[in-house]
Amino acid sequence: MATYPTNLKEFFLFAHIWLIITLLTPLTRLFKLPRLLQLLSPARVTPGRWPTDKVVSFTDTILEQERFIYRRNCFKRSLSLYYFLSRLGLPVQINLGVRKEEGKLKGHGWLTLQGKPYLEAGVPDFRVIYCFPQET
Repeated sequence: MATYPTNLKEFFLFAHIWLIITLLTPLTRLFKLPRLLQLLSPARVTPGRWPTDKVVSFTDTILEQERFIYRRNCFKRSLSLYYFLSRLGLPVQINLGVRKEEGKLKGHGWLTLQGKPYLEAGVPDFRVIYCFPQET
């Protein structure tokens, strides 16, 4: 269900999310994944800056537009949510995985929090081939 801003603070958050999602398309073409993820990682953390539920619902609303570059895409969703949620202090990791389906390789991107899928409908049935940041 689409969620839109109801006040000025939410409008600026919505605009910020829209801008990041817009920039992800050229950034994914300009930078290799490790460098892109370094760029998306926070220099500082600001807990409580934005409500987590608004970040998620606004991100989903923008990506459900099905216009131009704003299409439901797990990779773009994961990158955008990683950008915002890591700035809130959530120690999320972005995971990229693959599996074979009907003889073809399928990919999926998702977040984990404390080793468990985060903001996923279920447990992704994919073999993780890349995780950022690496667990230490």
